[in-house]
Amino acid sequence: MSKAGDLTWLVALGAALWGTDALLRLPLTHSLPATVIVVAEHAIVVLVLIPWLPRAFRAFKAMSAGASSGGARSRSAPARRRSRPGCSRWHSAAETR
Repeated sequence: MSKAGDLTWLVALGAALWGTDALLRLPLTHSLPATVIVVAEHAIVVLVLIPWLPRAFRAFKAMSAGASSGGARSRSAPARRRSRPGCSRWHSAAETR
């Protein structure tokens, strides 16, 4: 388990809020245009998620730095090696078999 602990309760909370969607949105559709409702919903989501953004950006930056500094090799990129010692031409493992 991660250091953050079990956060599956957030999924349950999201499902519960999705269930209240009709109760909250239907009365608003009579008095507000759809664009205003959607922008307000997105603004609420952004405000709720702001406390987690700095940590998420740091984690993303760390993953990006690890990938650019030769971190985990992509499975789609074949391993490269020299065909024989002293040769300057690089070959993929599949070419030399």
